[in-house]
Amino acid sequence: MHLARALWLPASWLLASLLILSCASRSAPAPASAPATVASQDGAWVWVQQAGRFASALVDPESGRVIREREGIWVHSGFGLAQLRVREVQSRTFECADVEAGVEPLPLRGTSPTQLLELCPERESGCRTLVPPIPDGAAAELGDQVLVKGTLGPFVFAQRWTEHYGCGAHGAVEASAFVFDLRDGRSFDVLPHVAPAEALRQVAFEELQHRWGAELGAVELDALTLGAVWPELEEGHMGLRYLFALPSCYACGDAGWGSYTVAHDVRTETLGALLEPYRAIPPGALSYVTQHPGLVFGGATLAAWF
Repeated sequence: MHLARALWLPASWLLASLLILSCASRSAPAPASAPATVASQDGAWVWVQQAGRFASALVDPESGRVIREREGIWVHSGFGLAQLRVREVQSRTFECADVEAGVEPLPLRGTSPTQLLELCPERESGCRTLVPPIPDGAAAELGDQVLVKGTLGPFVFAQRWTEHYGCGAHGAVEASAFVFDLRDGRSFDVLPHVAPAEALRQVAFEELQHRWGAELGAVELDALTLGAVWPELEEGHMGLRYLFALPSCYACGDAGWGSYTVAHDVRTETLGALLEPYRAIPPGALSYVTQHPGLVFGGATLAAWF
C-alpha cells in the first residue's frame, strides 16, 4: 500500500490555494455540555483539509466572519490554543543480511521515516506526544503514516498505517486507531461509549460477504471486528463512520484494515450519549465550510468546552 505524505506550505499560500480549489469544485471525565450560545470573542477554530493539506480558521461562532487563518490543524484545548501536528522523524532499522548471517544483537545500520502526532500548545515551549513514532529496531524497512481523521467536541480521532518488512517472504501493513481527549491530552477509550448497533455490523458483514464471498469461504458474523470509528460531517449532518474488517488470506484481501483483512465502512448519525452534546456544529463554523464546498470539514472547537 502506498502511503502518501502530507504537503506543508506557507499558511497564506495554503489558505488561498484551498479556497481557489474549493470554488472551482464548487473511562474518562464526563463531557461538558455544549453551550447553547457562545460569546463571539471566544471564536470557533474550524479546520479543513483537501488532498492531504490542512488549514484552520478562527471564525465568529455565530456569523462565520473570519478572524484569523493559519496553516495546519488548530484547536482549542485544555492547554489553550494548540496545534495538532504530524511530524516525521527517523527510526533506526536493521539489515536483512545481518538477519541471514545470524548476527546477534542486530546492529541498526539504516533508517526509515516514521511519523508521530503531537499536541503543541501555543503558549508552551514543548509539545505533548499523542501517537509516538515507531521505535528503533522494529523492521528492516518502514513506511509510516499518521492521520488525523477528525475532531468532535474535545475528542481527537486518529489512525496509523504502517508498512513494515522484517526480511520474511513479504512485508505487511498494520493499522491502528486512537482517540485522545483534548482536555487533558490523554488517550481515551471511546469504543464502550459508541459501540455500533448490531444492524451496522450486519450491514458490513453482508457487504463483505457479497464482495469477497469466494475468497472468504465459510465465515461467521462473530469474526467481524471493529477497526476504527471517526466523526464525519455529511451534507451538514454530523455522524460516525465505523470501519469493520474480516480476516482473509494475504493475497486475496484488500488490506482495508491492514494485511490479511478485507474491510467495509458504514455511516450512522447515532452519536451516543458521550458525543451527542457536540452534535451541533457552531453555526459560524458550518457557514464557513458550506461557503467552500470543495474543502473537507475536519472539526471545530470552542474555548467554552474547556
